[in-house]
Amino acid sequence: MTSEAIIRAAEASDFPRITALLQQFEHSESEAHYRWKFRQPPLGAVNVIAERDGRLVGHYGYIIREFLIDGRPARVGLGTDMLVDRGL
Repeated sequence: MTSEAIIRAAEASDFPRITALLQQFEHSESEAHYRWKFRQPPLGAVNVIAERDGRLVGHYGYIIREFLIDGRPARVGLGTDMLVDRGL
């Protein structure tokens, strides 16, 4: 019986699995590139993963950016690199 997916914030130790999931879609970014993109942006980032039965099955990354909304600066999450395991 397959369990429900668990959604949680990604940790640094998840990046090898996130990189492997990316490779299902023929992305050539290295783990170092992905760590740089989502762990070191100037304003930060939010990464969420989905796990089912201990296996990484999804990822969504948000890079924090500043935009003007009604003429005032606001920090927002710019969604990027949404991935879902092809085997689902």
